[in-house]
Amino acid sequence: MVAQQMILSNTLQENALATPQRPTKGAAQVITSFRASLCRGLIASTAILGLTAGFVPSSWASSTVHQARAADDDAGSRKGIMFTPLDANGALTIGPGTVSAMRATGAGWIRVDFQTDKAGGLTPKFYAAYDALIGWLTSQGFTILGLLGNGFAQADSLDARTGKPYAGSPEDCQRDRYCEAAYNLHNSEFDGGNGDNPTIHAFAAQARTLAAHYPQIKYWELWNEPNRFDEAKTSAKGGHCNQDAHTGYNCYGGTWIYPSNYAQLSHLVTQYIQVSIPDAVTISGGLFGQSNSDISNQSYGITYLQDVYAYSDQARWRGSPWKYVGIHPYVCAGSAACPKPVDVRIRMRDYLRRMYDADHRFDMFVTEFGWEASAVGPDRQAQDIQAAYTVFKEWRKHVRMAAVFRWIDVGDNKTFGLLDKDNQQRPAYSMFTSISGF
Repeated sequence: MVAQQMILSNTLQENALATPQRPTKGAAQVITSFRASLCRGLIASTAILGLTAGFVPSSWASSTVHQARAADDDAGSRKGIMFTPLDANGALTIGPGTVSAMRATGAGWIRVDFQTDKAGGLTPKFYAAYDALIGWLTSQGFTILGLLGNGFAQADSLDARTGKPYAGSPEDCQRDRYCEAAYNLHNSEFDGGNGDNPTIHAFAAQARTLAAHYPQIKYWELWNEPNRFDEAKTSAKGGHCNQDAHTGYNCYGGTWIYPSNYAQLSHLVTQYIQVSIPDAVTISGGLFGQSNSDISNQSYGITYLQDVYAYSDQARWRGSPWKYVGIHPYVCAGSAACPKPVDVRIRMRDYLRRMYDADHRFDMFVTEFGWEASAVGPDRQAQDIQAAYTVFKEWRKHVRMAAVFRWIDVGDNKTFGLLDKDNQQRPAYSMFTSISGF
């Protein structure tokens, strides 16, 4: 009887979350009220900090970020794959045979990380590698999602007080809260700036050059996990990353970029890319989301997203900085958090529901998700991938693609791959290949 009650409980939970619907009027009012109050709070705090109306170049204030419809609703597989294109020496990790093998799984999307940090920038070496890779992918009919991650920024550490290279040792930097990644300079949350800095402009100019070189790529993801910080590094610097405060907090490490900096970057990069490719579509950097013990708006990335919108509203930009919201729903990272695949389905539905309710203007790109075989076991890894795609199918109207992380294990001791480091197929490979209807 107890077992039957548990099954019934799980079934009721699944049914309650299975069918996405528009938020009720009351929920929409709550969301609008939250964003309005958040924006008012940020305006008040920035007034105290002495910010001026020069938050954004005047040419931006009268411009509209145009997000073309493009071929977003084309028929075809929305299954995707993420992999690491370059090794530490800037050489390709795969060849045309691997690309063919990826296509044989039924995947329709490939997420390509443009790793300028491994090739010394947009160098002949960089273009030689990526020209070959993009050629192989397009010949196989893949839709490519270009990732402009923090490695694309190639940013050094700067002293937030001077804006110049940090003069201390690496050990000093680890303890000094004023030693920041260059793209976080002049953030509003802690430094009292407006979020704009030279590194963001250099990033945008480089993105425009890259997009012009690859006009066959229509979809561009701006940053990777902009909300992911390192708790140990933040603690070592005496920081606290309570984003629910919306201002006055400081986060460090990981791929963290402050919402004020990211709002600047997103609008500027989108405009720059669309100079080269007018119908280009940009996607927010995949928001890192976990739901093991901590299930909250901050752990899901919702708080961060709302703060980015608030800074955009405050700066009086017209239109959204992107067309789709990228997400990384790493739910149930360990088997203890979700003993059965049904728990994965429940958590994944909850994640998508929360993201959708937070901002139902934009559909979602799942640009990463997955489980480590070493953490949950190879068979359970396969079952969890199947459970996730079951939910993505239910949410097909609002989930435009979903890329599994990743194709093969590389030298970082992570075991997310459909193939292990010896190129041997895990059960997840067969499961991924068998999934259809998405």
